[in-house]
Amino acid sequence: MKKMKVGIVGAGQMGTQIGKVASDDHDVIFYDIDRGKSRHAADKLNVRYEDELHEILRSHIIFLAVPGNAVIELLKEYQGSVSKETLWVNISTFVTLKEMISVTGDGSNLVSCKIIGHFEMMSPTNPCAFVIHQVHPENDLTSIVEKIFKRVGITIYDDENKYLEINYIAAAEAMRGVLNVAKLLRSLDIQFPIIEAAIKQVFVGAAGQFPYANPDYFHDLVYKRNPGLKKLNQEILKLSR
Repeated sequence: MKKMKVGIVGAGQMGTQIGKVASDDHDVIFYDIDRGKSRHAADKLNVRYEDELHEILRSHIIFLAVPGNAVIELLKEYQGSVSKETLWVNISTFVTLKEMISVTGDGSNLVSCKIIGHFEMMSPTNPCAFVIHQVHPENDLTSIVEKIFKRVGITIYDDENKYLEINYIAAAEAMRGVLNVAKLLRSLDIQFPIIEAAIKQVFVGAAGQFPYANPDYFHDLVYKRNPGLKKLNQEILKLSR
C-alpha cells in the first residue's frame, strides 16, 4: 500500500486516536488551533505537526476532528484552495454529508462518518463502529480511510442520519444505570470506594461482555437469582443474528 500524507485537523482525544492508527502506515501531520495540543499529539506519536494549516492542506486525506461548526467553517474557507483529489473526512457527530455539500456544492471528495464508541476504548480487541455514509467516493483514498478505521473497529456503509443520536442514548442510559447501582448500594450502607469498584469492575465488566453468547459461572449465578435476565440476554442474541 502506497504511503499517503494524512492530515488531522483537531488534536483532541478522537483526532489523536485516529492519528495513532493512521501513523502505522502513513505520514501523519497534526494541526490544532491550540498549538500545544498539536505539538503534544505529534510528540506522543512521533509524527509531525504544523502551526499553520497550509501544509495540512497538501495532504491526500484530511480528517476533520473538530466540532461541527468548525467543520463547516473550514470547508467554507479552504475547500476551494486544495486539490480536487484531496479527500475530506468528517468525523463530527452532528455534521452530515448534506450539510458539507451545501458548502462545497460537490460531494466527489467528501466522506462523512459517524463513530459509535469511545476514543479510550478503541482497540482491535474492543472494536468500535465506523458508519460511513452510503453516498461516498469509491476510490483508493476512501479504501485507505476504511483500512485505518478497521484497525480499531468495524466499518459499515449506511445512512449516517440514523446514527446521530446513538452515542448520546447509550451514554444517557449508562449514566442512569450507574446512578441506580450507586443509590442501591449506598442504601445498604456500602462505602463509596466499594461502590466505585463495583461500578467500574463488575458493572462495566458485565456490560462489556454483553450479550453473553457463552455465559460463565458468574452469569449462571445471576440468572438463578433473576431468571428474567436470561430471557433478556436471549432476546438480545436473536437481534444480533
